[in-house]
Amino acid sequence: MITAVLLLAACAWGLYGSKTARADSYSDSNAYTFYFENYDVVYDIESNRKISVTEKIQVRFTGYASTGFIKDIPVNGGELVRKVKVYSLDGFNATQRKSVYHKVYLENRNFVSVDIGDSGNKTNKSYTFLLTYDYCLTKAQEGKNALSLNPIGLARDCEIKNASVTLVAPKGFIGADWKSGSKNSYAPLDFTEIPADGGKTALRAENFSLDKNEGVT
Repeated sequence: MITAVLLLAACAWGLYGSKTARADSYSDSNAYTFYFENYDVVYDIESNRKISVTEKIQVRFTGYASTGFIKDIPVNGGELVRKVKVYSLDGFNATQRKSVYHKVYLENRNFVSVDIGDSGNKTNKSYTFLLTYDYCLTKAQEGKNALSLNPIGLARDCEIKNASVTLVAPKGFIGADWKSGSKNSYAPLDFTEIPADGGKTALRAENFSLDKNEGVT
């Protein structure tokens, strides 16, 4: 699990991600296996605890019946998910977007699940998807001046060959602590700080890999 903890001065708010999102390959792993060749996630955090999320995912389907995958967004800590959109890109570095049919539903009141794909077989093919949504955190379990998030949750059924995470922190940012690994075994993750527009600070960790059941906090 990778955990990013941000300490903020002069901010009367906090953010908390209690559970980690996962990429789910259904129950028959031989039929629906996949892995992420590239995964880049950006959290643009506002002082009212709203986060604009952008996830660019290049997925390689390896199962004999692969048609897509499910991205789960945790909501069991009181989080709200709004304005979910999914696009396809012609390559990971492409900019032109094409809307993709997807289904959004609530799974056991723990996750908002985004079902990405269609009925076409995608075995041994790579696709790039762009997922955007607003993630609104309604509680402040970490205290008014701290934020704890899992920008890449535990992907229990797939590995990530190349991952990058950017957190854009609001005004008042003073420090952060990042970790990566599994739930019971994690290590510090190096990141850089870059000034951003509007007095914000961008924190970025890039070009690292994650195995199955590993994430970033």
